[in-house]
Amino acid sequence: MLPGTTVEWYSGHTLYDRPRQVLWVGQWLAVINVLERGYLPDGAFVKILASDHCIYLLRYSLDQDVWDVDAAV
Repeated sequence: MLPGTTVEWYSGHTLYDRPRQVLWVGQWLAVINVLERGYLPDGAFVKILASDHCIYLLRYSLDQDVWDVDAAV
């Protein structure tokens, strides 16, 4: 997990409407597709397919106002 990772978002009608790209291990990856999204007791999550053809889980902590990124298996 990379805590405090930078995620670039398109904000339409709502904040954090659609992720555009994510910084993963020093490399910007474009978001190809949003596979799943949902809410957690302390934030939200988005599962994405990135330009490197890997799936990542982005988790937002409302308390810390930070995104964490995990490579999904």
